[in-house]
Amino acid sequence: MARWHKPSCTTPLVIIDHTSKTPHCTSCGSSPNIEELVAAVAGFSPLPPVPPDEPLDNLNLFWPPTVKYTYPDTHQPKIDPDELNTSPPTSTSCITINNTLKTEPVDPSTIPAYRRALKPDEFRLLRLPYGGPEDPIHITLEICHDDDYPNYETCSYSWGGEEGDSTLCKPVFVGEYWDILFQTRNCWDMLRCLRPSTKNSQRVLWVDAICINQRDTYGEREEQIEKMFQLYRKADRVVVFLGADMFGDLGGRTYPKRRELSEIPRFKTGDDGQICLVDMLNRRYFERLWVVQELLISQIAVIRVRDTEYWITNTTADKFYDSDHDWDWEAMPAPWLGQAAKGAFTGQQTSGFSSLLRLMKVTSNCLGADPRDKVFGILALAQANAEHGDLIRPDYSLSLQHIMVGTLAHCLVVDKYDDFLWEACGVQGWDEYPSWAPAWRSPNF
Repeated sequence: MARWHKPSCTTPLVIIDHTSKTPHCTSCGSSPNIEELVAAVAGFSPLPPVPPDEPLDNLNLFWPPTVKYTYPDTHQPKIDPDELNTSPPTSTSCITINNTLKTEPVDPSTIPAYRRALKPDEFRLLRLPYGGPEDPIHITLEICHDDDYPNYETCSYSWGGEEGDSTLCKPVFVGEYWDILFQTRNCWDMLRCLRPSTKNSQRVLWVDAICINQRDTYGEREEQIEKMFQLYRKADRVVVFLGADMFGDLGGRTYPKRRELSEIPRFKTGDDGQICLVDMLNRRYFERLWVVQELLISQIAVIRVRDTEYWITNTTADKFYDSDHDWDWEAMPAPWLGQAAKGAFTGQQTSGFSSLLRLMKVTSNCLGADPRDKVFGILALAQANAEHGDLIRPDYSLSLQHIMVGTLAHCLVVDKYDDFLWEACGVQGWDEYPSWAPAWRSPNF
């Protein structure tokens, strides 16, 4: 579906129709019917569904590997997830990735653009060339090795934007065939706003929704999420996209003004439409769980507000404190931003995994499309100082129940942190939680 050329087309030559602003292949005479393709992918979620919770008396726990679980002799051994579903139901599509049969629902418009799955020591970048305001977005994808990092920027944004719309509805064209990879409107807006304004130039970006095949849940997606710390840490900077409405006219300049975030007005001083820091932090973007990790581990963060790029470095928060003794990050909508560009979470932690539960508390009000990301979204921060062999790795084949019980077991058995037992749900909550565990679905956890 994503390759809209005739099957016989082996030497595509794509031009842009000046009237419709849609691509057309002069080699085979084909043009994509965007409306039909959008309808074909309607209903596909950007993320696969979360596996259902197991009964509490049949959890079959094995994650994380830092916890040594024991079972009665009659207990059945754990089954490798890759050995399951070898005879897929008819309602799912089957793809073969790394010679492993996967039976998850697969968006057929996403596969051709990637050509092949990433190896564990690889990652993708996208090249975004110059384009006019009405031109379609066309990118190329390239695969890089972990030991061969080019200069690139990472992007931090909310898939659904301020409206929370995660519908895959906007076409991004990829490679020489201009294969179509549908993205959310906010992701599409970001690429449109970030592409270079001068001809014969390009930007090299890492965008999670595009550079990771999100449908390869148990292979590529897990592996790439595990290395996000390095991807953000080694980037030249992280570019924060708060929405197309935050991009203003440059007033005849080619590039936006540059200021440090400490120079933005903290509070409104009038009705002139000025955006202050409190307005910015109230954007839906700052409620997103993954941005905590993305901004804290990056060396430099850049936030575009109208005609100005506000920069955050590891000294930005200190300048806020130096300039105003009454300033209190804890009273702001996103208190964790005070540690942006610090490289790791530095508040009330010692070493290794000990910050895991603390980070879960700090980010308890943050939102994520996948509830398991309450843990997976902060693992890189919590393990910033851990040895590679000691890392806890995300596993999206597991239920929320499995992940949360395993996480709390790690904090209790490995970290020797037992304070959370004061919040145990007890026998009254047994229907949903182990009696010794807090109610992790509660907004207070």
